[in-house]
Amino acid sequence: RPERLVAEPGELAGYTNRVSGEVADIAYHGQDVSVHVHLPGQERPALVRASASVNDRVRYRPGMAVTCGWQADHGRILID
Repeated sequence: RPERLVAEPGELAGYTNRVSGEVADIAYHGQDVSVHVHLPGQERPALVRASASVNDRVRYRPGMAVTCGWQADHGRILID
């Protein structure tokens, strides 16, 4: 779920799972920001939903290097 992911520049402490990526696109939805992140080996970008206050602090922009993180209990294995 996009709201369970976090994407921030630099190292991301406190998350069980982490992967580095690059911001591909940003879409503003009032109080939320959808951040599309290219991840290694993936055709489609991951979707991260952040609050406007997080965006004010992080200032997402295309091409920005970020680390995506999520807790183990928020992960699901899906078979394609």
